[in-house]
Amino acid sequence: MNVRVTSLLTFEDCPRRFFAENILGLKVPSAAADIGTAIHTVAERWYKEGKNFPGFKKAAEDEIKKFPDTLNIENVIEIAGLAKKFISVYGEGGFDYQVIPEIRLQIPVGRHTVSGQMDALFMPLFPGMPAKIVDLKTGRNRAVTKQLAIYAFLVVKSFGGIHDVLTRYEWVRLNEKDEYHYSEKHLIEIELWINQQVKQIDKALRKGEEGFTCNPGHVCAYCGYAQQCPATSGDYNPPVEDSIEDLAELPTSPELLTSEMAEKYASRLLALQGKVKQIENVLKIWTEKHGPLVIGDQAMGKFEKASQRQFDVKKVIERCQERGLNPLEYITLSSTAAKKLERKIDLEGCYTEKPSPPTWSIKKVETVGLESTVNTVKETVEILAEDEKAVPEQPTVSSLVKDFGVFLKGVEAPQEALENVRVAYRCSESGKYDETFWDALMSAVAWQGLQNEKAQEIAYMIQQIENVAQAG
Repeated sequence: MNVRVTSLLTFEDCPRRFFAENILGLKVPSAAADIGTAIHTVAERWYKEGKNFPGFKKAAEDEIKKFPDTLNIENVIEIAGLAKKFISVYGEGGFDYQVIPEIRLQIPVGRHTVSGQMDALFMPLFPGMPAKIVDLKTGRNRAVTKQLAIYAFLVVKSFGGIHDVLTRYEWVRLNEKDEYHYSEKHLIEIELWINQQVKQIDKALRKGEEGFTCNPGHVCAYCGYAQQCPATSGDYNPPVEDSIEDLAELPTSPELLTSEMAEKYASRLLALQGKVKQIENVLKIWTEKHGPLVIGDQAMGKFEKASQRQFDVKKVIERCQERGLNPLEYITLSSTAAKKLERKIDLEGCYTEKPSPPTWSIKKVETVGLESTVNTVKETVEILAEDEKAVPEQPTVSSLVKDFGVFLKGVEAPQEALENVRVAYRCSESGKYDETFWDALMSAVAWQGLQNEKAQEIAYMIQQIENVAQAG
C-alpha cells in the first residue's frame, strides 16, 4: 500500500478518518481544498507550458470547471492572484539550484511505501550545499506539522550526497513564512516515527475496519466524515485495553499503600481520565448540534460567559495620576504580555524569580524537572565518592537496552531486530515505557536461528529491563 505523507499525519490524528479516506475512498467536497489544488495546478502549468501558457485568468477558469460542486466563476480572481504569488518562489534557485516544481518522491517502508509531493524542490548544483523545499499554504490556519520534516527525509533518502535540507512553509494569504533546517541527525527521530506509523497502519489493516479506531476531539466539528463516524453518532464502543487486575480496597491511610499498589492505582486513574476525556469530547460535539443536556441539577453544554472588562491602560494611568496614586502599585505585567514584549525587547534584569509552591498534578515526565533531579543525584554520588562512601551506579532502562542491543549485534541478529532495539532505546531515553517500547523490545527477539544458551541470556536481560522499568 502506498501511504502519502498527509495520510500518515491523518492516521496519527484519527485512524478512523484515515480508513474513510484511504481504504473506503470517501471524498468530502471541500471548496478550500479544491481552491488549493487549482492554485497549485495553475502555477505548475505556468512553469511547464512556457510560451503556451494561456494566462492566469484563463488557466484559473479551466481549473474551476474541474470542481463544479465547490468552485465557480467568483473564485477565478482569487486563484489567479495566489498562483502569481506561487510562481515568485520558482525564481529563488538562481545559478546554484535547479528548481523542480510539484515533484513526487516515494520510498519503501516495510511492506508498504511512503510518498509525498512537494510544491517546489531546489536541488543544489554544487556538492556540499543543502537542498531546499518550499511548501506553499493557501489556508489561514498557521498550524505546523511534521510534513516538512518528512519531505526532508524523503529527499535525503532519494538523492545521494544530500545531508542537509532547508525547508519553508510559505503562507501566501498571510504573507508570512516559517523556516526549518534539518540535518541527517535531526531526521533520525522522523525515520523512527515513520516506521512506527507504518507498522501501526499495517497492524490495523490486519484487523480490518475495527483496527482503525476513532479519536474523538475538537477536530471532529470540522471533519467531513463526522456524520458517518460512529464516535459522533453515539454508536462507538472504544476497544477495551488490557484490563488492569482488580485492585484491593483503597487503604484509608496512605502509609498503608505499597509502591506496587500505588502504581496500579495510578495506572487505573490515567485509564479512567482517558475515558472521561473521550466521553467529554463526544458530548461537546453532540451538545453543539442538539443543545445542552440536563442531568439532575447539572447542565452540560456551551453557555454564555460573563463579559470581561478590557481596560485602557493609558487611561487608567491618567486616572491614577489625577488622584495622586502611584499606578505601579496597581498595574502589573502579566506573563502572557511579558512573553509578547520579550519578542521585541530584552527584559533581562527587569524581573525577579518568585518560586511557586508545588501542587499535585499529573504531567509528562520530561516536564517535571527529571533532568535536574538526576543531576542532583549525580552530584550527591560524587560527594559521597570523595568521602569514600560512593554508592555504585544503578543501571537505567536505557543503559540496559543499550547493552541488550550490543549483545544482539554480537550474536549477529538481523538488521530488523537491531532497528527494533533502536526504537526501544529512543523510547527509554525519553522515559516512555509504553506499548511502543515493549512491542519494539519483544519484536527484537522474534527471529529464527537463535541458539538455546543465547535465548536464555536474552530472557535474563529482558527480565532485568522489566524489573528496572517497573521500579522506576
